[in-house]
Amino acid sequence: MVKKLRLAGMTVVTLLALGACQVLFIGVFSPLAGQMAARADLSEIVPAAPAGSFELTRVTAGGSEYFILSSNLGFDPAQVHIVVMDKSLNVLNTYTNNALPSPLGWSHAMTDAAGRVLIGQFSFAAQPGGLVSPVPSLVAISSPSVTGLPAYPRNEANFNAAGGFLAWNEYTSAWATTGINPSVPLGRSSLYLSRVFTEWDSGGMPDVFVLRENNGSTTYFLLIPKSLVDGNNLLAYAVPDVFTKFGSLGLIVQKSDLDDTVAVAYGDVLAYDHHSNLLIHFALGDPDKVSGLPMKWSAGMKLAAGATGYLVVWDPVARAVTRYEPWW
Repeated sequence: MVKKLRLAGMTVVTLLALGACQVLFIGVFSPLAGQMAARADLSEIVPAAPAGSFELTRVTAGGSEYFILSSNLGFDPAQVHIVVMDKSLNVLNTYTNNALPSPLGWSHAMTDAAGRVLIGQFSFAAQPGGLVSPVPSLVAISSPSVTGLPAYPRNEANFNAAGGFLAWNEYTSAWATTGINPSVPLGRSSLYLSRVFTEWDSGGMPDVFVLRENNGSTTYFLLIPKSLVDGNNLLAYAVPDVFTKFGSLGLIVQKSDLDDTVAVAYGDVLAYDHHSNLLIHFALGDPDKVSGLPMKWSAGMKLAAGATGYLVVWDPVARAVTRYEPWW
């Protein structure tokens, strides 16, 4: 069955009783400020008008974590369209559209099976100093895409949910077509695919598909083992459809009132809940245990989770990125 998160049981992180000066401090600063580990002001880098169009993605390549801000909007090509940061939010690289062989095209990103990072229609080499040497990629990443590593050296690109089907294209590690283009009935025609999350160094962690109702009220986290995403295996397994099969196995987690942007890493979910006005955390393995912290949310904010549980937040109004350490 589908698991439902019960907000009535939510645990909100609170502060101990404090003196008058400390109470005043709390009145001015959110408890979330106590979790802040790094902050970068990007107002001199990211232009103000299109700031809300930038997507935030965490990728891992060459043993390093990178956080990528990218926008595919066709604004001034002399302005920055890609910002690459390390896990401490140091800016490693920036790219304007003029610095690329052609406009970015799309803002989705992934690490492929060869260890290169793809952003839109370009492939970058991962180096300690950032993502360098952009060249046109063989396949443009126009929607969520992942690699099957470490167990399956395939690239599964451009997932989409449309017309009640989950579909994608599969490629070899060298981006040659495998001739496999799976299309699996979802069992729900009112869903669209928001994100797909994978852990490139874990064969046991399932891929997490984030699907949302078209009206935006409900988010579903669908957990599919990598062995089923590989090849056409899911088609034979998900009978009669994905939601019936995986719902019966308890591998779909349902949540209401989440913002469209969520972050998932190693089974931990971080999201903003508009009903409670909290930044929340829960584990996909124990989704009823929810902890949260008050947070002022701005339209267009984006989230990305680090490998060790920390959270990076892009605020397009302030044009700043902030890293928060785990509070749960």
